Amino acid sequence: MVSAFSLRNKKQELRNLLRNNDVISIADRGVATDTETFDGDTVETDFAITNAGVKNIRSVSISSVVQAYGTDYTFSESDSAITTVSFTSAPASGTDNISINYDYGTGDKIYDELPQDFITIDNYPRIGFDIISTVTKEIAFSGAAFQSNFIIQVNAYGVGKAQSEELIDTIRQLFIDNGDGLFYWNFLSPDSNGPLIESSIKGSKIFQRSLDIRAEFEFEC
Repeated sequence: MVSAFSLRNKKQELRNLLRNNDVISIADRGVATDTETFDGDTVETDFAITNAGVKNIRSVSISSVVQAYGTDYTFSESDSAITTVSFTSAPASGTDNISINYDYGTGDKIYDELPQDFITIDNYPRIGFDIISTVTKEIAFSGAAFQSNFIIQVNAYGVGKAQSEELIDTIRQLFIDNGDGLFYWNFLSPDSNGPLIESSIKGSKIFQRSLDIRAEFEFEC
């Protein structure tokens, strides 16, 4: 049976990438950073995070060895907040030998969705993204394997033209530098920019510009 993609996992990894790289600063996002430590016991693989409202996992290490997302650990969410980090293999025994660094708070400015109409000027700058196109074709007899090409649209909303343009420049550089090395994506590369669009919110001007990211040669088999 063909193992199909999880769009949720793909979007979750992109959201974590954008938040971890401070495309919008921690202060502007309204979050704080914390590090929790846990004891390994060679049995337990799931570790519940204490703070509520965890937005992104910055790093995970065992005995000071950095772990790879997807390969060594994953995380699960409830109500859009990360609650648990799960390891592929139970960490070795030790006191405080597991370290999880993350951001948490009651809100954020980076989401895998578009801004709602009711939000105010205080909610900007803001970044929203989504997978807007998936084209799949069969590449093996009787549907034994498929190849898909994705387009991800990232929308940057800034207070004024300059802020919007700077956000797009930062995001574009991020994907140039981090196009490979992800777990749920083979390779990501910047594609085309959309026009600068102006919208007025409560007397302050918000400008939006979009950037398309291409993800080709994603295989299901």
